[in-house]
Amino acid sequence: MRSKTALEWVELVTYLVLTPLYIADKEATNAFSEEKHSFPGILERVEFENIWNWHCDKYRYAWEELKKKYLLGSTVEGMVMYFYPQGVIFDMEDGAQGVADYAECKKNSLKENMYPGHKITGTVIGYDEGNMWIVITSDQIKAASR
Repeated sequence: MRSKTALEWVELVTYLVLTPLYIADKEATNAFSEEKHSFPGILERVEFENIWNWHCDKYRYAWEELKKKYLLGSTVEGMVMYFYPQGVIFDMEDGAQGVADYAECKKNSLKENMYPGHKITGTVIGYDEGNMWIVITSDQIKAASR
């Protein structure tokens, strides 16, 4: 049995994540036509982005407020949650999420600390508008304080 390609994993995750959202939203608002969105299947990029943006719109105000709180150059800390292809995803106390470069974290951190549940610190260097993540340059991932 061959392993899945990265694209196949993205397609599978997209289907598993968006199908329940699509069904709930379609039933609630009838926002999308049956002919245009047939599941199971693969979404075209434009279709995915339209659905993604539609869901994200309700969080735009909160996102804009978070960017005012986490200004460029400020120091932040959070808890490592996941290691995604986009980088190290972490949560902050107020529910904000951020992303740091995996290679940079690996270079600056002990191997045993490169796991979810550990503390990450860094400096805000930007904002990922599409995912609503605070982007940091990571100083280090440290063992979580107990």
